[in-house]
Amino acid sequence: MCEEKIGTCALCKKENCVLELSHIIPKFVFRRIIKKSITGFMRNPFNPNERIQDGDKQYLLCGDCEDLFNTTETIFANKIFHLYKAGTLKEFEYEEWLNLFISSVNWRILYLDILRFKADKSISNEKLNILIKSEEILRDYLLGRRKDISDIENHIFFFDDIKSTSDNKIANDEPHSFFRHSSFGYTVVCNDFDGYYVISNLSGILICTILKKSTVDEWENTYVKLGKENFKVQNQKIKSPVMGDIMEYMHESRLSQENISKEQYNRIVNSVRKNSEKLFNSEIYKNMILDKKISKE
Repeated sequence: MCEEKIGTCALCKKENCVLELSHIIPKFVFRRIIKKSITGFMRNPFNPNERIQDGDKQYLLCGDCEDLFNTTETIFANKIFHLYKAGTLKEFEYEEWLNLFISSVNWRILYLDILRFKADKSISNEKLNILIKSEEILRDYLLGRRKDISDIENHIFFFDDIKSTSDNKIANDEPHSFFRHSSFGYTVVCNDFDGYYVISNLSGILICTILKKSTVDEWENTYVKLGKENFKVQNQKIKSPVMGDIMEYMHESRLSQENISKEQYNRIVNSVRKNSEKLFNSEIYKNMILDKKISKE
C-alpha cells in the first residue's frame, strides 16, 4: 500500500487533505504499452538500463479531484484510445469531455514543470509568468469556474504511417516504434518563435495544449472545439516549432539507447528468443518493419 500523505491539492487548493498518488499521464496508456511489450517492461528513454513498470506518479490531487479526472480518462480510453490502438478509429463524436481530458493531462505536466522552472530558474520571469497565467486558466476551467480556456487551444494528432521523408535523421530514429510504444509529456518554450506549448504523447496520440501560438504555427484538422463536434481522423498536418522539439527529443532518445549495457542487451535478446513467435505477430514488430521501409527522399 502507498504511504498516506497529507497536503494541499494542486487543483482545488484544499488544505490538509489526503493526497492521492496520481498518474501524470493516465495509467491506461502505460498498461497497454507494457501489456504489448515482449519483455513485460518499458525502458527509460534516456537510461535504457532502467526498466520501468509504470508511468510517473506524484502526490498531487485530493480524492475528489482524482475522481474528476478519472471520469474523462475513462471516456477517452473507451471512445478514442483503444479504438485507435486497434486500428479501427476513423472518426468519432466528442463533447466537452475531450477538452477536459486534454486540459487535465497537460495541466498536470504544466503544473509540475512550473515548479521545476521556479527551482532551476531556467527561464525568465516574463516567460514563467505566461506559463503561470495559463496554468491558472486551465485550473479554473477544470474546476468549472469558467466555460472556456481563453486563447489557449487544445489539439489532437494521430500518428499515421510514414511512407517517406526528406529528413534522413527522422527515418533513422525509427519514429513508428518511438511514438507508438512510448509515452511522455513536457512543456515547450520555443524562444526563437515565442511559442508556448504543453505536449503529451499517448502511445501514438499526440495531445497538445497551445498556451501561446507562434507566428509560424499551422495546425490542420487537429483543433478540439469546446462544443459537440464530429472529428475525422484524416488529412492532419502540423507546421510548428514544437514539432521540431519533439523530433529532437526522439533523436536524443535513440542515441541514448546506444548506451545500453551488455547485461541488459542480453536480457532483451534472451527474452525475444523465448518469445519469438509473439514478437513476429506483435504491433512492435509491425512498427519495426514500417521503420525499415521508410523511403529516404
